[in-house]
Amino acid sequence: MNDILCIVKTTSQIKNGSWVRVEHGIYPDDLAKVEYCDMIQNMVTFKLIPRIDYTKKNVKHQMIKMILAASGRAKRDNEYKKKIITMNNLSEDE
Repeated sequence: MNDILCIVKTTSQIKNGSWVRVEHGIYPDDLAKVEYCDMIQNMVTFKLIPRIDYTKKNVKHQMIKMILAASGRAKRDNEYKKKIITMNNLSEDE
């Protein structure tokens, strides 16, 4: 019997220097740049772009503010702000 419908699976060609997105593993949905592609062994070497989590930095900054406010140190730090020195201020100090 002859095949009526023949479907050929197409594969995408990955080239050196192209950008890819990681689907599985510990880095899902991260971007990576292909450094070396070996089609014979089905291996790809790539560099991951680090993902920066701004929420962690924001939480850390808020925690530091809360600790300083609770200890009263935040008020003392405001006392030591730098003064702007101008020519008028210099003549008044003398």
